[in-house]
Amino acid sequence: YVAPADEVPKESLKEVIRNLIPVEMELSFAPQVLAEVGDPPQKILDMSKELAVDLIVLGVKPPALFQGTSTHQSMATVCKVVSGASCPVITVRTQA
Repeated sequence: YVAPADEVPKESLKEVIRNLIPVEMELSFAPQVLAEVGDPPQKILDMSKELAVDLIVLGVKPPALFQGTSTHQSMATVCKVVSGASCPVITVRTQA
């Protein structure tokens, strides 16, 4: 997760993300949870190169009805990551 620089997280982002992973899931590898602050697309691209990832998976909100709303920014982030990634990117759209 990357929080914009002007957004101050109120609780531990890593803990919130860890709690999204069901305890009963049988995973082949332990997930690595990262939480950063900065420009989201650039941080995602920088971390993917630093960690030499094979795949980036992004949750995508549907576009908002009006440009300039927060969900519009999410699509801009996805576009920048897909355009700049050196590995495949899978997007998973949330329900409207």
